[in-house]
Amino acid sequence: MIGEKSAPKEKNVVIRGILLMAILSITFLTFASTIGHEFTNWDDPVYVINNPSIRTLTPQAILGHFQQTLTGIYVPLTTLSFALEYSVAQLDPSIYHFNNILIHMAVVALVFLFAHQCGLSLVASGIAALVFGIHPMHVESVAWITERKDVLYSFFYMLSLCSYWRYLQNQNKATFGMTVFWGLLSMLAKPMAVSLPLILLLCDLFYGRKLKKSVFIEKIFFFVYIIPILCPTFVYLFDEKSISLDIGEALLIGVWTFVFYIKSFFLFTDFSPYYSLPQPLSLLNAPYAISVCIFVIFAFILFRYRRNRWVVFSFLFYIFSIFFMLRFKDVSRVDNLCIVADRFMYLPSLGFCILIGAVSDYYWSKWHNKKLLKKIFIVFLGVIFSLMAVKSMKQCLIWKNGITLWSKVIDKYPDVAFAYNNRGNAYSRDQFFNDALKDYSQALIIDPNYKKVYNNRGSIYGQLNQFDLALSDFNKVIRLDPHYAFAYYNRGKTYLNMKQPLKALDDFHSAIINHKNYFQAYISRGQIYFDTKKYDLALNDLNQAIEINSSYSQAYELRSKIFFALNRKDKAERDSQRAKELFRDQQMFVY
Repeated sequence: MIGEKSAPKEKNVVIRGILLMAILSITFLTFASTIGHEFTNWDDPVYVINNPSIRTLTPQAILGHFQQTLTGIYVPLTTLSFALEYSVAQLDPSIYHFNNILIHMAVVALVFLFAHQCGLSLVASGIAALVFGIHPMHVESVAWITERKDVLYSFFYMLSLCSYWRYLQNQNKATFGMTVFWGLLSMLAKPMAVSLPLILLLCDLFYGRKLKKSVFIEKIFFFVYIIPILCPTFVYLFDEKSISLDIGEALLIGVWTFVFYIKSFFLFTDFSPYYSLPQPLSLLNAPYAISVCIFVIFAFILFRYRRNRWVVFSFLFYIFSIFFMLRFKDVSRVDNLCIVADRFMYLPSLGFCILIGAVSDYYWSKWHNKKLLKKIFIVFLGVIFSLMAVKSMKQCLIWKNGITLWSKVIDKYPDVAFAYNNRGNAYSRDQFFNDALKDYSQALIIDPNYKKVYNNRGSIYGQLNQFDLALSDFNKVIRLDPHYAFAYYNRGKTYLNMKQPLKALDDFHSAIINHKNYFQAYISRGQIYFDTKKYDLALNDLNQAIEINSSYSQAYELRSKIFFALNRKDKAERDSQRAKELFRDQQMFVY
């Protein structure tokens, strides 16, 4: 029962184990359907499917994870986890989904432990953990393979918090050292862990520790690794594209994004993989007026209950951990950036989850002799948890594949061009070419200068042997952007199909000039050199392609033919065997 804290230790351990197993079982069942889902075509190709760095686990490859960013974010530990999975299951999406669920369950268990460490009763800690475990706002982080970043960084973040709480109790330097270590791993999984030193200070305050100079000096250890790890991502996220020059607009957008997460967490009405900024951007527009009102109410509650340690802890936990993800300009027009996203609330929601547990504890104790109110309260919790679980299960269906994902976005935002482009890509991959062409054409109605769509539509026309239409689209892209390497490459492929190898060769040259790591262009140019018996030039191109991406079967297959032509049979047979090994899991998405 909530509020009972005097049970014998042995009984407590049993109750804790049973309660935690029940919570984890419910969490697993809520997300179990995602195990049968596919990859999506939103960042999954970049992080997993077409990511050459996950194909091997050599020391050099492992080091490579710590020398790169993906989509502008430094996440070496996350990509290393994908490499471990690839070594076992190659590109079987069920393994990646299953592991996302397992890591999420581990985070839920740590939430339970941390809530109990903070002083909540076992059942109240269980309520906090279950809210965290099955909340529909967390579906994106669990059901989307790419967002391994969220569950993994949160796992190490929670280990760091639990370790720090033990340090507050025992003042053991080794325990503090583990806190720093887990924090480092959290940062390496996702830089959103930058909030950790602030949250640790909040823990100091909550624990009743005096905020002396030594308390602040302790946190310097975290900044030793936070600053260099954050730099690559900081440069990408906070460039001139994402800084508003209009202070009034910046504040209005900031308040809207701040309140968005609060509303979504407590109302969990309609979640989407993508959200757009309400227009027009004005205080007279209802969404902004409502957001300002809620922001004022939030500030008032924090001030009114400033002496309530649970309210202060939960509200400040949210503020400190979400602050770095607040937007002050409509960055949705910048590639790979979102104005708001459910995944950003994954760990910042912890404070509210603990507050819900604390409120449950308070009222259960207050209604000590009121059995009817207790029964009503239990029924109320049952209804809320049931609604959460059902909502999360439905939300999981959105992430089944790229088609279901972008269909949801289009249903909510029918005027978003990139959603039609991405669904068109998903249709194209599954060879539903007519559906793809419809989506590409709709995207171009919305945005007539969308170069990626012209390129993608041109690729479909090329596959359908409608070469004039294909060339028209590629020419349009090149007029819009003379440095767009993908259009040169695809136009070159079209010229090859039209039996015009010299024009194709020129386009492959242009593709390489504009994108030096475009390994497919090296392969295609090497093919032309091979066909014209320029074996040395062909071999140079294939060597370059394999150096860029050592996991593409076609490169080894063509280099094998070149070696045979040069009478290097041993090397030819070795490359031929390598090509066969790679072919079985070769998948490429359309961009």
